Amino acid sequence: MKITARIALLRRNLILFLIPSVLGFLLWQLLLSHTIKMAAVLIAAVVLLLAGVFWFYRRKVGKELKPELEEIDQELAELSNHPGADQAVSMPNEF
Repeated sequence: MKITARIALLRRNLILFLIPSVLGFLLWQLLLSHTIKMAAVLIAAVVLLLAGVFWFYRRKVGKELKPELEEIDQELAELSNHPGADQAVSMPNEF
């Protein structure tokens, strides 16, 4: 299903792309910083940025994608409970 694939893609983006790239950027900047105060400010900014990104992804999945998935599941359940459900239903191939 496309919705399930979108949810999985969002999760993979966080794990495989965002976290390593931000950690690499953070390490690079920490090595360039000359003071503890500058390093602490950078770490705080990166932590806030990551928290915002995680919140955005969780909100997108929770508010947009999961309700669509539940609606599709509900419609499938209704179709399977329909009196003519034992008849073959032709579904378009999306590949």
